[in-house]
Amino acid sequence: MIGNNTDLGKIVHTIKINKAKKLTITLSVNNTKYKNSWNIWVYPKNISTTDDDIVFTASIAVAEKALQKGKKVFLNPNPKSLKGITGRFVPVFWSPVHFPNQPATMGVLLDEKHPAFNKFPTDSYSNWQWWDLCINSKSIVVDAINAKPLVRVIDNFVTNHHLTNLFEAKVGKGQLVFSSIDLTSNLNKRPVARQLKHSVVNYMKSSSFNPSNLINIEDIKSLKLKGKQSNFSAKDIYQ
Repeated sequence: MIGNNTDLGKIVHTIKINKAKKLTITLSVNNTKYKNSWNIWVYPKNISTTDDDIVFTASIAVAEKALQKGKKVFLNPNPKSLKGITGRFVPVFWSPVHFPNQPATMGVLLDEKHPAFNKFPTDSYSNWQWWDLCINSKSIVVDAINAKPLVRVIDNFVTNHHLTNLFEAKVGKGQLVFSSIDLTSNLNKRPVARQLKHSVVNYMKSSSFNPSNLINIEDIKSLKLKGKQSNFSAKDIYQ
């Protein structure tokens, strides 16, 4: 009966890859016009998410010292310690006017050809691989910060803030990528987060990484909730 989600069986297929890919599964009945298709994303297991020339930290204080020395910094505080809108994948329910007390974002928007995503296959908008990333994030308001978003979060029309969960900037002598997506914890069980971090790290290692939007460390400090710890555990930070 149509609509009952009747099981027809399982698809078992071994996929051998050495780089992340977006694939499509297509299922048809006797090669007729009756068919359906689904996008899937596959990721290699053995990839690097660190680099000796980049300082990885969840601490704004550590980031400040490194930036003062002219270093490249990947700053990834615990999203729960940041001001902003709790990340979500699904858009606002019906109307934020009639239902105001809800996280009211409308997905993400990005330049899929930007070198930060060279190793992270993505569309310019939210697709299913963004689920884990969005629900483990905080959408931060950067209305007053001269940051260059790598990923824009679309706000609803009522508040219409400038939102992001991943941006780059020049801070003093240093260069910064700030992520309010959790790209630190449990990466062995979160292949999408691991792959995005791998892609961003490769971008930071390249000559393409040269942010020109200048901000100061006080702008970064303003994003943190008072009294909240920004650190993950040491095990999470250095995995």
